[in-house]
Amino acid sequence: MSEPGELSDFQDFQALPAEEVKGNGIEVIWSIHTSYVAEQGKLPDTVSHMKKFAISGDLLLILLFVLIGRSSHGHELTFAGAFVTFWPFAAGVLAGWLLIWRTHRNPLTRTSGLIIALLTVLFGMLLRVVSGQGTEFTFILVATLFLSLFLIVWRFALSIMRQNK
Repeated sequence: MSEPGELSDFQDFQALPAEEVKGNGIEVIWSIHTSYVAEQGKLPDTVSHMKKFAISGDLLLILLFVLIGRSSHGHELTFAGAFVTFWPFAAGVLAGWLLIWRTHRNPLTRTSGLIIALLTVLFGMLLRVVSGQGTEFTFILVATLFLSLFLIVWRFALSIMRQNK
């Protein structure tokens, strides 16, 4: 649980005018934090901390997709081979996260997962074309299905767990 005064949730925070700041620093920060949570509908602290690890989880799921795909097609599971397949999709997921961050969306929602998944596939395929890698229709279809499943399902499960609290 977050301590009063922790600034981890202030990525979109707008500073208050100096005349509105009264009391000691921790009280001011805590009141700003609680009013921000109420106004912006931010998630409870335990879920807020998940945001820090969500991008890593998305990247690990893409790596899992790459390793499953390379293995099922009989490709060697070498670092170089996996990296060649991984980097376009990793760049795509980072583009998705950048869009989510720039639009101040909650990255843990199903909608954000859909946006991240679609940008992951779009950028991944475009970068594969630019780098001379294959983009057969069946690969695009399978990548879209698997990456959508991987990047949306955990967010869906999280939303169900939050509703059941």
